[in-house]
Amino acid sequence: MATNNTKDAESKREKLKKASTEEELNELLVELDREWKASEKEDAPLSVKEMFPEEHGYTYRQYTPESDESIKKRAENEYAPAAESAKAELRAEEKGKESEIESERKKAEEENETQKELIAWEHKNDVDDIEDGVVRQGIGRSSIKPGLEAKARSAAAHAAQDADEELALKEGEMDAAIAALRSDLDAALASADADAALKVAKRVDELTKQRDKEAKSVTEYNNEVKQMIDNYYKTRERLIRQEIASKNDRERERYELERDYGYTGEKQENYTKRLDLAIEFYSQFAPDEALEMIENNGYLRSYLGMYYNRLLAPFVNAAYGG
Repeated sequence: MATNNTKDAESKREKLKKASTEEELNELLVELDREWKASEKEDAPLSVKEMFPEEHGYTYRQYTPESDESIKKRAENEYAPAAESAKAELRAEEKGKESEIESERKKAEEENETQKELIAWEHKNDVDDIEDGVVRQGIGRSSIKPGLEAKARSAAAHAAQDADEELALKEGEMDAAIAALRSDLDAALASADADAALKVAKRVDELTKQRDKEAKSVTEYNNEVKQMIDNYYKTRERLIRQEIASKNDRERERYELERDYGYTGEKQENYTKRLDLAIEFYSQFAPDEALEMIENNGYLRSYLGMYYNRLLAPFVNAAYGG
């Protein structure tokens, strides 16, 4: 079945049939040669290079293993928010309890001030009562008054001291309670850190195993790909050598057959067209002139092949009467 290219070539030959220059003849011979090679290529099976192209087509898997440092940081980031939140709750709880104790401290201090103000007020009343008593009794200038006043002062001082000691006792208990709260907080924070550290370590172990498993998988896969690529090129090289050897054998066999029996089939048809066109063209000239032109045209030996002598024959006979 003629292709569009073949039809174009035939149309071109029809136009050049009556061409009067060797350039046009040579162009026509080149076109016929292209046709023959194209048809021969269409009939030929796929070559090894077509079945096994230079680019093998395999693809390596790309994988960059995560570093130990990155894995650790990722694991820490996974647990850090929850751990910090838990620790913040512990601190807030401790701070709330400490605030309650400080409120109690402030209340105790205010009660102490109020109690000492009351002691002072009572002491003043006692002193006034002493003054009134000694005046009524007419002993204001006696030694009794100083003694009574000293006794009142001592009682007031002892009462104030008792109030301060009671306050100090309460504050000591409060300080101890706060210290216990802070100690408990430190222990709770340390426990939270230890728990988070255990979770991080476990997660690091999981991520490390995942990474190592993936890295091993990629390495094994890429090793298999490398082996397939090596086999691909070894097979390709072997088949190309076999193909070249087979092609050389076929070419030698065909040459021997063509040498003994001439061209056959489509090749015979194509070369006959070349010969006919050449004879038709050179028949326009005198035999000796045609022979000279033929000998000077380097295209003819290449494109007429074994038919080159067939081109010479009629002109030699005509020129020399052979």
